[in-house]
Amino acid sequence: MQPSQPNFEQSLYTELNVAFTGRLQPHFLRKSSLIIMSHILEDQVLKRELAPVIFTAFQKEQYFQKEKPRYDRLNRLARAVTIFGQGLPGGRVFQHEWFIVINEPRFKSLIASYELSGEELGEFFPLKALPLPGENNRLFVGFWSYDPEVVDFATRLLARQSSPQVQAAAERALTAPLEAGEQFRCVTEVSALILSRLEKTNLKMLGQIKHNQQLLQEVTRQSEQIGLLSRLERLDDTQKLHQELLALYNETARTHTLLHQATLRQLQSAQNMEAARNLLPQFQAVLDDFSGPGQNPTLEELLARLATLLTVPPTSNS
Repeated sequence: MQPSQPNFEQSLYTELNVAFTGRLQPHFLRKSSLIIMSHILEDQVLKRELAPVIFTAFQKEQYFQKEKPRYDRLNRLARAVTIFGQGLPGGRVFQHEWFIVINEPRFKSLIASYELSGEELGEFFPLKALPLPGENNRLFVGFWSYDPEVVDFATRLLARQSSPQVQAAAERALTAPLEAGEQFRCVTEVSALILSRLEKTNLKMLGQIKHNQQLLQEVTRQSEQIGLLSRLERLDDTQKLHQELLALYNETARTHTLLHQATLRQLQSAQNMEAARNLLPQFQAVLDDFSGPGQNPTLEELLARLATLLTVPPTSNS
């Protein structure tokens, strides 16, 4: 696996991959992982107060500024520190790479990687498996090693890109005999730190998963409540409609009752008038029997007026 960018003037990753084919295993590494691993190696130097030669590549000056306080401390211990990248003392060489090389008789280690371009991401990963966008999700391919031969090889290569003073410091580190016991102790401590950090990361992820599950349960509960409220609102609307229909029915029934009563009164009135018409001749006959014609003009007049009222239909009010 080699970088495809044509503007690589020099690539530590490529040189190591060619020189130690089959001996070094490349891995895909996110920026967040590289930060953790680099910090662990640097912390080992600070904790043990070692005096190594350090070569590192930050790609751009803006990335280095975040780590400057840490490197100020490393500078006070190290024989030499060379920083590569755009706008940095080591210059633009290796500006596409992320690496750190630590060479000291008691501790030799390195991380070497290069950043995958957009085309390479599409080549190595299916579309659905592409890393999420974001600064900490930038993806690199690289490897790390505690092999003294590999670290010495990288040191010689990078020293040739550095100042004469750095080359002299690198030569002293390369010619000093390896302290195998200290190397083993440092590697063991670094490995334990990596495992500890990994365990903390896993616990954090488990905590986040549990938190996400709780959020999912809460969202589900709220969704159910919203659905219930929606159904209640629809039920409430139905109840309101039912109440309005019931009120309309009651009003219609009342109106119908009034109309029915009015009809009955009109029918009774008509029946009463008909009965009165039928009784009128009887009244006239009785009157004639008692008084004879023309003998009671007042009563005769009243009967005549009553007959007129019963024969003339009443005027309807429109």
